[in-house]
Amino acid sequence: METLEFRTGTYPLHHDPNFNYQLNRAVMLSGGALDEIRSVTNQIKDIPTWIETLLSLADKAKAEKRTPNALAYIRAAEFFMNESNTAKETLYREYKALFYEVHGGFIDSQGIKRIDIGYEKGSLPVFYAAPETGSLGTLVIHGGFDSYMEEFLPALLYCKELGFAVYLFEGPGQGECIHKQKYRLPWIGISRWAQF
Repeated sequence: METLEFRTGTYPLHHDPNFNYQLNRAVMLSGGALDEIRSVTNQIKDIPTWIETLLSLADKAKAEKRTPNALAYIRAAEFFMNESNTAKETLYREYKALFYEVHGGFIDSQGIKRIDIGYEKGSLPVFYAAPETGSLGTLVIHGGFDSYMEEFLPALLYCKELGFAVYLFEGPGQGECIHKQKYRLPWIGISRWAQF
């Protein structure tokens, strides 16, 4: 049976704090291989070399059938792409398709429900999971403006295993919402979704 590792910690991977943070994110949240990432960090000088390096890692991982690693590298490459770059949308769709191809059965086997909660003229995507027996309470996980809820699946599972019911969602300026709907401020209406 598939398992997802809930990783912790950080590593000194790049002298640029932003690149260092995003490389750690690729390792800790997305399933990147630490040694593989370490081996290429000296190639990253700026955003174009970031994208080129991470896409190269993704291609290598896909060729070697290491899809979880490829997911991390696709997500990392896409992260720094400008909205005007048509490859950004293509990579987002590839990431989503590969993610559910690899983890869809596991998500179902863990009793995680994928639901859409109406919000204004669109909807917010939500993962919901409840513990097998009595709940210690309810947790709401929201990754922030630049994350995808799929990145937080290990955290959701960890909290569920501790005995919490968990809602994990994307807001109107994130992931699926930003790719399907326009970004909007303020997010004040988000608080109403919890009344679901």
